[in-house]
Amino acid sequence: YNKAKGGVYITECSINATSVKISDEIDGYKVLGIYDGAFAERDKLRSVEIADGVSYIGTSAFASCEALESVKLPSGITEIPAQCFAACSGLKELKLPDTVKSIGAYAFSYCEKLSDLTIPESVSAVGDYAFAYSGLGNSLELWEGLETLGSMSFYYCRSIKTVTIPAS
Repeated sequence: YNKAKGGVYITECSINATSVKISDEIDGYKVLGIYDGAFAERDKLRSVEIADGVSYIGTSAFASCEALESVKLPSGITEIPAQCFAACSGLKELKLPDTVKSIGAYAFSYCEKLSDLTIPESVSAVGDYAFAYSGLGNSLELWEGLETLGSMSFYYCRSIKTVTIPAS
């Protein structure tokens, strides 16, 4: 980890890790967040649980973790950054907290097994290709508070059969 004002940021994990539980404190320091790419390309990583005190997740933090199946995100997080879970082809279980306001470009692209995901109405922006090539389920219901829907956000989501668009 790297020390910063007010705590530390997680910078990496073992290449052989299969399960990671990030607490809100390490060695007496408050865990503020996870750096860009900190867990990227960990071929054996299957599950991640992040404590509620963690408030930041960096770009590509878990990108290309193909064996990753389940993730528990902290309840206070406001952004799923660009490419955060891109190419996590095994990802099945993930609940987005109601505090999430934006989903970055390519955040869940190529998550082929991610079929049951509820996007909370707190999300006002969805980035370009955010869910491209993902396995999202039969229907997609866009919500009233959505202000920005990026280009190709749901490109090639072959399972989606119906889309509901709000009047606004």
